[in-house]
Amino acid sequence: MKQLDIVQDRLVRLAQDFKNKRPQIATIEKNVQKNSNEIPALEKALKELTRVQAEVDDKVNEAFDARDETADIQKAMAECGIPVNIQVRRNEVNALMARLDTIKNEFKDLKQADADYDGSAKSEGEMKALIARIEEVLAGFNKEGRELKRF
Repeated sequence: MKQLDIVQDRLVRLAQDFKNKRPQIATIEKNVQKNSNEIPALEKALKELTRVQAEVDDKVNEAFDARDETADIQKAMAECGIPVNIQVRRNEVNALMARLDTIKNEFKDLKQADADYDGSAKSEGEMKALIARIEEVLAGFNKEGRELKRF
């Protein structure tokens, strides 16, 4: 942040420098208009304008440097967001794992209710097949969750 403050100060100073150049240029223009037939006066005005142009060129280059520094700072700051994104994803994984735990507990209750219920052989077979399929899916989710938690 200190670098941004430095760049901002430079840009404020540059803006003020450009404001200060306007009266200088206006004075040179008046002198040229007043002495438009005098070669020495025009030569003096040309030298003065050349000097002002060199100063302005220097200031423009300084502004470009400030722009480049700002771009470098923005690039560096973008990398600062990575830990935040990682933490957000970690929180999402933890929330997902908590929901998975809730589902596993409810499934455990459902299995117990099925064990306590005496139904027909067909319904018992269908329930066992369904329970096996759900257990397989939950095992996959558990494995995936453990892999995600490593990060």
